[in-house]
Amino acid sequence: MDDARSIAAEGGAAGFGAASLLCAVAPTIELLVAARGLQGLFGALLTPSALAVIVYAFPPDERGRAIGSWTAWARTASWPLSWTSSGRV
Repeated sequence: MDDARSIAAEGGAAGFGAASLLCAVAPTIELLVAARGLQGLFGALLTPSALAVIVYAFPPDERGRAIGSWTAWARTASWPLSWTSSGRV
């Protein structure tokens, strides 16, 4: 994998983790909101990076199936969390 994809993937994961830690220890609501914004910023790097890894790792004739599977599992995994946690917010 080339350097740009590695930097985006590693930077996104490290930044999201650091922002998550900042959320956990935020003493004020303002800092919590700012840290959540950082989570969104760094999280935005993770999805395209994951797709770039799929494109890099699978040959052209298997990419469609791999991307479809990744999309289905990502949606399936997020669905229970979205409807159970939305009422608590």
